[in-house]
Amino acid sequence: MSDSDRVPLMFRSQLEGRGKIQYAGDAGPASEWVEQWLECCPPVPESADESVPLYKRGRTKSPVKMPEFGQGVETKQYTISWRLVTNSGQDEGVIRPIIGAKGLPFYPGSSMKGAFWRSCPPEKREGYCGGQVVENGQRNAKPGILRFHGGFPADMSWGEKERLVDVVHSQQKRQVMENAVTSANVQISLYQCKLQFGISSNKQLGKQEWEEIWQIWEKALGHGIGSRVSAGYGRMAEVESADRILLSVNLSGCGLTSQLLNRTPEFRPNMFKAALRGHTLRLLAGVTDANTAQLLTKKLWGGIVETRDDTGAIIGQLGINFTAEELDFGEHRYYPARNPVVMPTYDLQAGRLDIVNLNNRYPQKELKKFVTYLIKFSLLLGGFG
Repeated sequence: MSDSDRVPLMFRSQLEGRGKIQYAGDAGPASEWVEQWLECCPPVPESADESVPLYKRGRTKSPVKMPEFGQGVETKQYTISWRLVTNSGQDEGVIRPIIGAKGLPFYPGSSMKGAFWRSCPPEKREGYCGGQVVENGQRNAKPGILRFHGGFPADMSWGEKERLVDVVHSQQKRQVMENAVTSANVQISLYQCKLQFGISSNKQLGKQEWEEIWQIWEKALGHGIGSRVSAGYGRMAEVESADRILLSVNLSGCGLTSQLLNRTPEFRPNMFKAALRGHTLRLLAGVTDANTAQLLTKKLWGGIVETRDDTGAIIGQLGINFTAEELDFGEHRYYPARNPVVMPTYDLQAGRLDIVNLNNRYPQKELKKFVTYLIKFSLLLGGFG
């Protein structure tokens, strides 16, 4: 064994044979990456029961302490309804959480402040978040009264190694545009994690004002946090985004469910956005040229513009949020030969699909009308999944 094999995958270059975890064709490196991460997260004292796997010891009554906010910090807990993606940007081509104290994933205070600022009433932004003021002809920074401490997991329930390895597979080009080759990629995301967020103030605030501050933060959570919020990531179970919902559809049905790379079944809400986005492109392609249809689809659902005149990411107008109220899993077996084939199934007895308006670029009335017909078209053409 070479010395490089002793270096954890987290610290290796993303090169073939060394630490390449982003390709779903070989899930082994990504699973090993997660195993190594959980073995040291959080650090386990020597007195811990060695018969218990390392990644589970944080969920037992061991003396391991989770990070705590300091005195004077107001905190609240929220649970991710599905998954949260917060890309660290540390590894080329690898989407993984930002990792902080004791190896724990966290949501940065800077990101929290940005989300809070966007949802804060304009007249209160400068007081709470700070800004720039002109004094004697010069621009100077003026700090706000609030300090945003970010969010940490409230416990180790996020450390389910079977759920951490997520998969991303864009198939629109193959399904709608041309007979192209598509590839799946790995990302590490947190599954139904409970996060504790902290905010403090440099001046004494009353109970009523703190309630108002947390209402602003919950409004920010209603828009979604992290990446890929338009596909259902980064939404909290305790927070409703009623002011942003264009249309709600009650759904029920059954069928084959998705699987993670390790064969764990999972009902994945991003399939709704994939279907609606694909149908949007189909409909627009019937009334305009290909380039315009693609650009308009990206403006509605988000995407990357790849023309000389307009490059970069587009934040889409629309997103989805799905709430499964009654959902059961089962399996389907068939026997093409002597060996049976087992496929996971879902039975959704009650669920709600919300189409969310992420910004105000287009008029609300026309957008709601378009989305209503889009849902009808999707159901007419065969439903979802």
